[in-house]
Amino acid sequence: MNAVTPRIGRPRSAEADEAIHAAAVAEILERGFEGVSMEALAERAGVGKATIYRRFSSREDLLVSVMQRCVDEVTPEPAIDTGSLRGDLEVGVDRLVLVLTKTDIGRLWPRFACEQSDPRMDEIRANFKALRRQPLIEAIERAKQRGEVRPDVDAEVALDLLMGPVLARFLMGHRVFPARWRAEIIDLVARGMG
Repeated sequence: MNAVTPRIGRPRSAEADEAIHAAAVAEILERGFEGVSMEALAERAGVGKATIYRRFSSREDLLVSVMQRCVDEVTPEPAIDTGSLRGDLEVGVDRLVLVLTKTDIGRLWPRFACEQSDPRMDEIRANFKALRRQPLIEAIERAKQRGEVRPDVDAEVALDLLMGPVLARFLMGHRVFPARWRAEIIDLVARGMG
């Protein structure tokens, strides 16, 4: 018979984890990364500071963890393969608009894109962008094989031209991305690759 080792202390509360995460997102949105304090976070989450420090050794660790979780909620990105370049580009743009307008990482992106306080944030940002871009890069490479895209087209540059206007519009404060506007961008980029 195997002896069971008893757990020491109380198990971590999933409710407290959720409250801390939600409070951190709200604090970053209101005060920016630099304005988040453990005291305000504990008060907003309805937990003691000790509860937060049992999970995170520092404010920086907490912020990195929050951003990693926000990224994890929308990655990895599923493959895109509609069978046509235009269809693939539409899916990619629609997904980006959805992430920017309907998720925590989208709500935080204007602040997160410029956050320089911790080098780990750079790594999270780079991984997020790479994982979001990969399905479209693969779609463009498949379109080359089908003859829809010239062989000399750099998929990374084409993707910058496709996603750049969406990100610029978003960062300038526009939260609406009309279908006609998106179609025009897709048409211009697709024609440029043909």
